[in-house]
Amino acid sequence: MLANKTKDIFFEINLPEKIINLYGATEQNEELTFPLEIFSPEKMLADKRINRENYTLYKDFYIKILSNEKVENQVIQVKKAGEWRWFHVNAVFFVDSIVGVLEDFTEERKQEVELIEINEKSKYDFLTGLYNRETFEKEFEKFINKDYDPNKISAIFLLDLDNFKKINDTFGHGIGDVVLKETSNILKASLRECDSLGRLGGDEFIILIQNVNTLKEIYKIAKRLNNVLTKIYTKDNQSITLSASIEIAEIRKEKSLKEIFEKADKALYKVKFGGKNSYFMEEKSFN
Repeated sequence: MLANKTKDIFFEINLPEKIINLYGATEQNEELTFPLEIFSPEKMLADKRINRENYTLYKDFYIKILSNEKVENQVIQVKKAGEWRWFHVNAVFFVDSIVGVLEDFTEERKQEVELIEINEKSKYDFLTGLYNRETFEKEFEKFINKDYDPNKISAIFLLDLDNFKKINDTFGHGIGDVVLKETSNILKASLRECDSLGRLGGDEFIILIQNVNTLKEIYKIAKRLNNVLTKIYTKDNQSITLSASIEIAEIRKEKSLKEIFEKADKALYKVKFGGKNSYFMEEKSFN
């Protein structure tokens, strides 16, 4: 009766006879009886009714239930009628049998996965795949609270592409998007895994350089970025040189990202009006 009203599967395991009765496993909801051994982990895997990824989870569940332990909300994934489905399993042990139910929550699981994917996508800039402003701010706070080393040097780089507007105006926004993607790939390849990289919008990028030994290393990173980002774009016999202006502010734990950002932003004019394709950092910028 219950099987007729839900998508759930009810089961009864007869331990002396080593058989299992299923109710609700088919569209007709008829009672089905099988040897218990066909539901062993090895057999289920061989028949591709569970996958390798979930083998250990299913095996633990199988051992637990045959050890006469109470099972509550155990999650398993199995293939039913050619489709992978997710179930919560609840079961209780009687004198010589185990009775339980597999509650189908596949649709809920799909919605959860979709929400996770949507939430994950919202962390990144849609064009370049870099952190957006909000996510970068969270990464900065995480760094300050967990990984910041006061005995080392950390800095924020604001990076602005020189002549990007000219490329957009001359070659079109399609080429402009290609330039932004190429720039993000170059930056990712040029930085350490521990450093964080984001796009603030337009042709402006932000970088968190973490815990290097000296200011000289900060300058070397900036100079390297200037070199790798200098590139000539040519179309219809017209050539435009792309480069980068980099503004640097040293991080102090007592200063907020907004204050650090403002320091770096002020340095922009020093670079832009000093010939571009360079970097600038105010010495002792918080002194």
